Amino acid sequence: MEARRDHLNGAIKDVELLRVESRPHARLGRRELFGAFKNNGHRVYRYKIAVEYSGGVQTPAGRGIIQPGEVVSEHLLTEAPYDSIVVWFDGECPCDVPDDLDGHWRRSWPAPEPVVPDDENPALQ
Repeated sequence: MEARRDHLNGAIKDVELLRVESRPHARLGRRELFGAFKNNGHRVYRYKIAVEYSGGVQTPAGRGIIQPGEVVSEHLLTEAPYDSIVVWFDGECPCDVPDDLDGHWRRSWPAPEPVVPDDENPALQ
């Protein structure tokens, strides 16, 4: 029972999506979306991100490792309509739930409104 509770308190609870930023692409003249994720827990997680469009179609968007307390920024896509951001996590977990092909934990966030960083926002200058 304790291992199951620890499993439920893993990456699904620990990692949050802070924001999605819209930034200009330096050479191509179009805007790109980046997600900022924070690990509020005490575990190290490997992650794999996908952007989900209507109809359940997913496009891979990034992968890496996020340390406890760390904030990572990952490129999501060229600015375009999408439904959600899906992240699969792997990490140390004492439960008996086997990892699936994508990871141990799956977390999904509905597509938030992107923000423009303060240094780009002319209304704030």
